[in-house]
Amino acid sequence: MPGLDHEMPIALIHNRPETALELLHVATGKPIPPFTAARVEAVDSSQPVPVERRADSVVVVRDEKGKATMAVIVEVQRGRPHRRAHLPRAHGDVGRGPRRGGR
Repeated sequence: MPGLDHEMPIALIHNRPETALELLHVATGKPIPPFTAARVEAVDSSQPVPVERRADSVVVVRDEKGKATMAVIVEVQRGRPHRRAHLPRAHGDVGRGPRRGGR
């Protein structure tokens, strides 16, 4: 079961999704595109096969027309390098899960 060191960063992002964008900017040095809304959306990236994949949090950035322009996938890593091998596959599936589109 995830502990406080895992759940606290997720709670911060759920309470203020812009935090994920700020952390992404600090980590990469790349600018965040202009947006009018950033909100936490579906975290399920499961496929129709019996493998479940869930992100800790997904923040979707939308423009003034409500079109999604960017998604930030948040995964808390607690010093477990062996887990990084699973991230590219899970992240590539975001948007293909059951709640894709229209949101």
